[in-house]
Amino acid sequence: MDTQVLDRPIPMVVPNAEGVILPSAKDYIDFRGKYPRLAGGATGAPVAAAIPFIAAAHEHTETFPKITRKYGAAGTNGASETVEFNVPSYGYIRAIWLDVKMTKGKAASGELLTANKDFPFNALENITLLDTNGAPIYGPLSGFNCFLSNLYGGYVYQQDVRQMATFAEQTVAGGGAFRFQVRIPIEISHHDGTGCIGNQNASAPYRIRLTLAALTSMFKKEPEESEKMELSIEPILEAWSLPNAVDALGRPQAQLPPNYGTVQYWSERNVSNLTQGNQQIQVLRVGNLIRNLIFIGRETSPTGLRSDEVAPEFPVVNWDARQLHNETQTYRQNRGYEPLESIPTNGRPAGVYAYTFDRSNQDRAGDDKPWLWLPTVEATRLEWAGSLVKAGTVQILVNDIAPAEVNPTQRYAVPNATGFHPETGVRNPNQP
Repeated sequence: MDTQVLDRPIPMVVPNAEGVILPSAKDYIDFRGKYPRLAGGATGAPVAAAIPFIAAAHEHTETFPKITRKYGAAGTNGASETVEFNVPSYGYIRAIWLDVKMTKGKAASGELLTANKDFPFNALENITLLDTNGAPIYGPLSGFNCFLSNLYGGYVYQQDVRQMATFAEQTVAGGGAFRFQVRIPIEISHHDGTGCIGNQNASAPYRIRLTLAALTSMFKKEPEESEKMELSIEPILEAWSLPNAVDALGRPQAQLPPNYGTVQYWSERNVSNLTQGNQQIQVLRVGNLIRNLIFIGRETSPTGLRSDEVAPEFPVVNWDARQLHNETQTYRQNRGYEPLESIPTNGRPAGVYAYTFDRSNQDRAGDDKPWLWLPTVEATRLEWAGSLVKAGTVQILVNDIAPAEVNPTQRYAVPNATGFHPETGVRNPNQP
């Protein structure tokens, strides 16, 4: 057959056993590759995937005005002081970094200057981050509990602020001088920006509320020459910039972090007047996905000495009809501390029992995905149970995640009447 009769070549054909003329597969493929489709069969080029958010955005830091509290003469420093200020509006908030510093005082004549419990973090009685409507996102947490949220939350590679070169606590020779840094965390996972929140409206800013402690709360006895002492706080905003819709080459860029609308919260609650013996300490902060659950045993009061004896001898975590954890104190003390990057010389904080659901695939705390987060609904019964060795107070710190999906049907149901879990790996149809 003459293949040049038509204006364009036609594929060679060969007869099969039945005499039916069939195209040669190789020549047909070559033909289709050489000539485009006729009459509207052409297809457009595939749409390019958007450049990921953290590749399109840039890290941004910005200072706040410095906050100071000057103390007066001895005998006049028995009251706390509350300050409140706006967060600068820029891009997407990741965290607020606080540099807290006290200048040198002097011990009373003939006495040693000694600190109260939780020093130096007790310089901050309360730390709160408020959203644009005035509702708390973070806190109110005490300074020490803010330190615990940094330690177990895993928001940076070196989580223990006590190991920083700029950390200092000098109660005797230093005359009460100290310095430490903590974060108010907002972003959950740095590898993709999950959890950071939009902060681009200067007329409706986020706000920070700090309660600065009295000297009588920090030290067992008020220092002499206290009028020379000054507590200062220098905040720094950590944020992502707002990416352009396209880059310099015209490629589309993601302008929103993944799962935008997902927010994490940190809160604390005190369960007082617990007696020695069997106790069931209920966690009331349920309804979201729990990322961290921390219990702190204290003697007598929420500001009492932390003690491992104000904790169950064999702690049990009950999650609805399930006994999630049943173990010894020593196991939980070790298991809660193992995911941290380094064992600090300061040691595990006494009286603290952490259940970390924020571990990555390397079993370290932080920069995690939601695989291990504990799902709860408002009807979930979650409790810490066992026999307390000593009477006292238990503080409960809860780090919970409110995911962008507000419909429980978006998450697959575990075989329990009051439980759900996020459907990981499936695109949320309500998100862009």
